Amino acid sequence: MANSGIQIIGYVLALGGLAASIAATFMVEWKRDAPKEGENNSMSYHYLGLWESCSVDRTGTRSCKPYTSIIHMTIEVQVTRAGMLLNILLSICGLLLTTFGLKCTKCLDGNRLAKNRVVTAGGIFIISSGLLSLSTTSWYANTIIQSFDQGERYEFASAMFVSWTGAVLALVGGAFLGIRCPANSERPSFQPPNLQPVSKSGTDYV
Repeated sequence: MANSGIQIIGYVLALGGLAASIAATFMVEWKRDAPKEGENNSMSYHYLGLWESCSVDRTGTRSCKPYTSIIHMTIEVQVTRAGMLLNILLSICGLLLTTFGLKCTKCLDGNRLAKNRVVTAGGIFIISSGLLSLSTTSWYANTIIQSFDQGERYEFASAMFVSWTGAVLALVGGAFLGIRCPANSERPSFQPPNLQPVSKSGTDYV
C-alpha cells in the first residue's frame, strides 16, 4: 500500500512537471528588455519567446510577431526549442509507460515483476526529461547573462521560472517512480530442501 501511494505521488508530480514544461515552451516571456538606469518602468517593453516576439506598450496592448524562418532565429532559440520539445516527448513516453505499471491499474496484473520494470522505465524517462529541461533552460539563462555583459540588456522572464519548476517536479516525480526496489514480499523466498533420513540396506538408522 505504501509503494502504491508513493507511485501516485510521483505520477502526479511528473504530470505537473509535464504541464509546466508545455506551458513554458509556448509562453512568450522567456526574456525581456531590462530597464535602463533612469528609464521609466512604465514605458513599453519587449518580450522574446521560442516561437514569437511581443511588444507591450504602456497601455498593456500586446503586439506579437511569430518567427517566420529558422534562419532568422538565434542559436539559443533553436537549441532551447528543440530541447524543450524533446523534454515534452520524453515526459509523455514516461507517463504512458508508468500508467501501465501503476499498482492501481489492472494492466499486467498477473506479472508484478513486469509492472515494476515498466514503472522504473517510465521513471527513468521522466528523470531524463527533467534533466534535459533543467540543462536547456539553464543554458538559455547563461546566454542571457553573457549577452548582458556584452551590452545587450535582457533579463529573465516568467517562462524560464515555469520551466525550472517543471524540471524540478519531473526530477522528484521520476525519482519516486524510478528509484525504487521491489518489495521483499515480491521476491521468492528461499525454501530449504526437505531432508529425509538416509537408509542403508532398506533399514533406517535410529
